[in-house]
Amino acid sequence: MDEGAEEYVTRRRELVRIAATIFKAKGFDATTFGDIAVHTGLDRATLYYYFGSKQEIFKEAIEGALSSNLDGLRRIQNDPDTSNPEKLEKLVRMLMVSYHDNYPYLFVYLQQDIGTIVDPKSDWAKKVDNQVKMIEAAFAALIRAGIAAGDFRDDISVSLCANSIFGMLNWTHRWYDPEGRNRPEVVADAFCKIFFDGLRGHSASVNSDVSS
Repeated sequence: MDEGAEEYVTRRRELVRIAATIFKAKGFDATTFGDIAVHTGLDRATLYYYFGSKQEIFKEAIEGALSSNLDGLRRIQNDPDTSNPEKLEKLVRMLMVSYHDNYPYLFVYLQQDIGTIVDPKSDWAKKVDNQVKMIEAAFAALIRAGIAAGDFRDDISVSLCANSIFGMLNWTHRWYDPEGRNRPEVVADAFCKIFFDGLRGHSASVNSDVSS
């Protein structure tokens, strides 16, 4: 990459970071292209040189983070030396650290209704939806495998367990402060203690529901 192209890419990344911070604070709908231009120190014409719309900025803000999460998920899933409960804990920790490292990109995504930003039937929206569903499915699969192996209690449905832990992680967009007292590792550790201490060490139930 030549110097000019590298400078262009670097500038785009900085603009995405600034815009995402505004999206997080004001909401996507309330943020105008003019707001982004003011905060970046550019006029609107120069900003249009880098991005054609705030929707384009939004897409770029979350694409890299979601792709990185999927790469992390695959590494966890393909680790032959890790048990299903350990994989589940690693997945929780990986996502919480990702929310921190990619702040505020993923939180912008979590707080927005994608359907109000892009056509939900578009290829991009379908791709993002599939990526999120892959992570959700991984939670459910690891919980189901843990129940089948006797590692987890079987009297709570798989879907309820998966939605609970995924919900705890996703709700952090409402309160997590990357510069606050609790580091992402501390938050993830607390989530794991709350969740896994409740799942482990319970005898099998006649009301087991492994499949749902």
